[in-house]
Amino acid sequence: MTRPVLLVLAVFLTSTTLFAQFDVNGPNAVQKIQGLIGSQVDPIDHDVDLVLPGTFRLGVESGSNPNMPIATIMTWLQPKAGEVPTPWGGSIDVGSWDPNTTIADIVVIGDAITYSGDPNLNPLFVTDAGNASTGAPPSFEISAFFSASAIPSGQLVDTRAFQSIVYDPTNAPFNLDNTEATDVNFRRGQATVLKTGDDGFVTVSFLTGSFSFHGQTYGSVTVCANGFVTFGGPPTTANLGADGDHVAWLQDRPSIAACLCDWDPSAASVNDGVWFEEVDGKVTIAWGDPRASSAGGIAHAGDVDSNHFRLVLQLDDGMNARANTFAIEFPSLDPLAGALLGNGLVGHTPGGAALLGGGWDLGLRLAPGSAPVGFAQVEEHDASGGNVADLGFDGLGSRRHLNDFVGQWQGAELDFAPRRGFTTPGDQGYVSLPVGVAVESVAGLVGTDKVDVAGGQMLTVCGSFESFDPQGNGLGSAVFDPDGLQGGPYPAGIEGILDGSGLCGSLARPNPQPGEHRDGQALRILTPALGGVTAATTLRVGFASGTTIDLPVNIGTTTPLTTTYALNDDEMALFNLTVPIWFYGQRWTDFWLSSNGFVSFGNGSAQSLASIAVVEGGLDQIGTRTVCALFTDLNPLGTFSGATYVINEDLAQGVVEVVFKDQYFWSSFEPAGTVAIRFGKQGPGSVELDYGLYHHALVGAANVVIGVSDGDPGTPVTDFSNGQGTGMFLQTQIGGGSGFLSPGGSHALLESFPQTANVPASKLVFRDLATAPPYGLWWLY
Repeated sequence: MTRPVLLVLAVFLTSTTLFAQFDVNGPNAVQKIQGLIGSQVDPIDHDVDLVLPGTFRLGVESGSNPNMPIATIMTWLQPKAGEVPTPWGGSIDVGSWDPNTTIADIVVIGDAITYSGDPNLNPLFVTDAGNASTGAPPSFEISAFFSASAIPSGQLVDTRAFQSIVYDPTNAPFNLDNTEATDVNFRRGQATVLKTGDDGFVTVSFLTGSFSFHGQTYGSVTVCANGFVTFGGPPTTANLGADGDHVAWLQDRPSIAACLCDWDPSAASVNDGVWFEEVDGKVTIAWGDPRASSAGGIAHAGDVDSNHFRLVLQLDDGMNARANTFAIEFPSLDPLAGALLGNGLVGHTPGGAALLGGGWDLGLRLAPGSAPVGFAQVEEHDASGGNVADLGFDGLGSRRHLNDFVGQWQGAELDFAPRRGFTTPGDQGYVSLPVGVAVESVAGLVGTDKVDVAGGQMLTVCGSFESFDPQGNGLGSAVFDPDGLQGGPYPAGIEGILDGSGLCGSLARPNPQPGEHRDGQALRILTPALGGVTAATTLRVGFASGTTIDLPVNIGTTTPLTTTYALNDDEMALFNLTVPIWFYGQRWTDFWLSSNGFVSFGNGSAQSLASIAVVEGGLDQIGTRTVCALFTDLNPLGTFSGATYVINEDLAQGVVEVVFKDQYFWSSFEPAGTVAIRFGKQGPGSVELDYGLYHHALVGAANVVIGVSDGDPGTPVTDFSNGQGTGMFLQTQIGGGSGFLSPGGSHALLESFPQTANVPASKLVFRDLATAPPYGLWWLY
């Protein structure tokens, strides 16, 4: 480079932009190195790595200006942070060795603006016309291949800083547009676009070092199109994760899921969209990376959305201080996806058919977590409900209500470090650390599609409420008609946040699992009277931070749904629920109604021989879970007896009532009166038995069984039978009426007594207190 070259360029620049700063992209001009914008991948130093051997690509976009000249400059100096002056009066933001020294070692690579520099390259530095059909703006690109044959292994090779200036006739009055400067760091390693195709995989060996995962050390990794990697070989799960069989994935090979879902890297992308890069002991595997995807991101199968997420593995190469840790990052998730919006599994599994610690749905995004040896740490989202098998927050396949995957994970990062072990890193499990604050969100109301205008309704609002009122000082609020358009505002009463972790101060209360809500992801409110609201209004949830989120709600009068059956002797009917029922930790959407005084889940039964052994054995099939309100041989005259079976579903309160009305004992033809079961009245997982209208027989010869059972003869059962029908009632008097607590999970509480004995109490309430499997820790009161 000669001094006149710089002077020609300097004169042109200083005559128009004497005090121009070169630290940001202008209104139209954007410079990309390796397809990346330096300030986006590295806001401080604008560093971009070029892995050698590899191809260097420098591009400049000019907005809507086709066939416009470009000047591109370069310096050899190792850049540092900060802005320093240049010979032409502006500044370059990547700095120099001495921040007080002017950068004099500038090379003009090509200059189509003033035609100074290399006369052979200058004419090539102009933008093309773009592509209207694909939406690509006018741009310029230059590329060159660099070899790594003379580069010492693992060392920093060289650095260049690049900057461009674009002629811009629309950028009056100066008619020039500047790009930011970007450093290119040449490093030894490997970088490639993986050709996985749709539902495929590619195995890549590490160049240097290894990665230890769950106590085993690996020299390669298998990258799968559907957002996960495996160690020790390719996945064997059917459809390679495309069908969302999370249980099968959990028990397949040791694996890390960056975002397990049905992705198609080849959709709308000529390159395939998975990028693999290994530099200085750091492996980055990125789905939808701009360097790999011609479409700018990866799409769900059958969709055209654009997403970018990645997994970073830190290899053990003898010099890496972060060896054997890994991170999952989400630079960009598209909120405009179609059917699979909100689906994704994040985390890791040790694999194996016998998963030691389990792998239930955890709150990885909410707080740091620690898992021992053999434990899978995953957070699961299945908003579409289309997965073959869900893990569920309770490990039983039940999906939670909050599936705001995009809102929770947009821009997030999750780091994993092995707990201290005795042999290989990861052999004692992992500690997870979410980076960034928990996201505030309100997803919707649960259990009702209509709010009662009369008020007094206990509603559950699902969302993310960790920061709703962290100090418990009343800053969190829920208000109907907040803008007073229909007579409001109408403040709702705040009952509390379903949170078992203590994050929410005085508002926190134990999550009454089994239930459908994760800790901190459900707000309970008591509705006020909404006298002025006619049909629809807004519920505004206010957080302590000042954030407010509006939720549209329908207003009206809620009326329970009533279904009536007339059954024959020893007959059963399958009933499909509108209001789901929780029983023994499982969410049920149907049950079997028996004319012999019981409700069963999973299987129906015409059983009429009532005994403890029959109930605990599953009636006609082991595992049939049962609530016996008055299990005995009833209804001798069938539909001619006048007996009816009424099911009331309260949409407002989420309560299901089953009424065995006007019953008769088969053995004596005597009236038995009416008994009822109420599910959910005392909270999720609760069962209330009502005997206020029951009549015992005078001469009946058979027995009656009442209580709850999991139908598994191998699990414990508490038998209150004493021959008089008073066992359960006496137990409730122990400790001043505190009730009876079963000894452990999956427990059954049953009592058998003669038809001639009275029922032990007018009401019996069973509440499942278990918050993790096995469920069935019953509190009877």
